[in-house]
Parts: sequence; structure tokens; C-alpha cells
Amino acid sequence: EGKIKSFIEFLYLAQKIETVSINEDYWSYDPVIAKTFNDLKMIQSIENVYNTTADSFLKNRYWFLTVKANFYSSNKHKAVEFFNKTEKSVPKNILYYRALSYVAGIKYQQKKYSESNYLYAQVFDKCPEMRVVTAYSFHPQNEADWNKSLAMAKDNKEKAALWAIHGYYKDEAQAIEKIYAVDPKSEHLNYLLTRLVNKQEQDINNSFEESAKENVPAKKLTVAEAKDLNKSKIDNKAFDLVSKIATAGNTEKPYLWNIALGYLQTLKGHYTAAD
Repeated sequence: EGKIKSFIEFLYLAQKIETVSINEDYWSYDPVIAKTFNDLKMIQSIENVYNTTADSFLKNRYWFLTVKANFYSSNKHKAVEFFNKTEKSVPKNILYYRALSYVAGIKYQQKKYSESNYLYAQVFDKCPEMRVVTAYSFHPQNEADWNKSLAMAKDNKEKAALWAIHGYYKDEAQAIEKIYAVDPKSEHLNYLLTRLVNKQEQDINNSFEESAKENVPAKKLTVAEAKDLNKSKIDNKAFDLVSKIATAGNTEKPYLWNIALGYLQTLKGHYTAAD
């Protein structure tokens, strides 16, 4: 009975925070920041329960609720202070990374873009459930900000994570090259490869659309003409990069690179090599 009562009390407090955190725009990934939760006594009571409860399940959730409540309060800096003070004692689960994304959001609001993007990259790397949200939130303002974020990376895995989220937005071939150089087994190489292949397909499709004239019957291409058109639209640097990595065979999923290389070879008309 005591556990049930404690959980109901937690739900009551969590629901109070939800009154300001639920986003009415269901198509937006941005947290609601127009509303604020200004019941500072309630926020303190949430933190007090975190400090005193012996139940590890509830303690973890009160920890996250303390960060979240402060994020939506007028004292956002307290969310960062509380997180920094306690994060070493918290399990690295989805609640931890949700809290870390709040800290990253606060850093962004404070115009600390390099630090914000560095933290978003950590969430992107370690928490697959939040990758779409963090990719949407990642915003290097300029090259200087990006280089500062890279300089914060403590090891090659953190560098790979930063390039992974950067490649999600910009140049996937560049990201693949950078990640492969420091961490060939990185899982991020896999989806970046699919984006690279999709980009090649998109360039081919666009070339057909651009060549089509309104109210003019499309010319039926011969197999040879279609092959030549495809070949001219395949990015040779991207092709060579995939070929190099597939040949080395030292990624997490070598078969994926073989499949991709074979497919790109068919687009270039190299059918024997593709086989």
C-alpha cells in the first residue's frame, strides 16, 4: 500500500508539470518554453522527495522530474546546477538523456551553442529513442561554433557522434569519411551510408525531372542512354569512398557496404562488378 500511495503522489506531481510541458503543436519537436511553472515550493518539494526516498525506481523519476520542473520554471539555471551536482549518481537510462537534452536546450537559450551542440551529440549517440528530436535540435551557428564543439570531444567515439549528427544535416559523405577515420565500427556509419545512397538516387531522379519539358512528350531512352545518364549523375567521390570502405571490410556491418557498393555499381552500369 505504501508503494502504491507513493507512486500516486508522484503521478500527481508529474501531472502538475505536464500542464506547462505538453506541446499543443503535435508536429513540433521543440519543448514548450512560452509557459512557465512558477510554483517554486512544489519544485523544492519534488527535490526533497528525491533526496529522501529510498525507492530506487521513484528516486530516478523524482530526479528527472526535478530537472524538468526547473527547466520549465523561471530559474532554468537551477536545472543545470542540479543536473551537474547529481548526474554521476544517476543510471544512464532514457531519463538521464532526456534530462541532458533539457540541459542542452538551456545552453542553447543562453547562446552557448558549442556546448549545447556537444551535449545534443551525446544524446544522439547514446539514446536511439531521441535521435530524431536531438537531430532537429542540433544547430551549429557557424564553423567556429562547430569547431569548438569538436574540440570538446573527449575521445574518438564522441568525435564520431558529433560528425554523425552533423552528417544527418549536411554532408553525409564527409561525415562518413571523418567517422571511419576515428571509429570504423561506429554504428552511425550505417544510416549515413543509406543517406548517401538515397542522395545518389535523388540526384538521378532530379536529372530526369529537369530534362522533362512541360507538354513535350518525354524521349524514350535506350538502355545505353539511360546508363550513361545515371553514370554522369553518380558522385565519383562518394562512389570511391563506399568502394574503399567496402573493400576494407572492417565496419560493423560489412555486408551493408557490399550491398551499397553493388547497387551503386548497377547505377553506373558496372553489372559484372556488381554481381
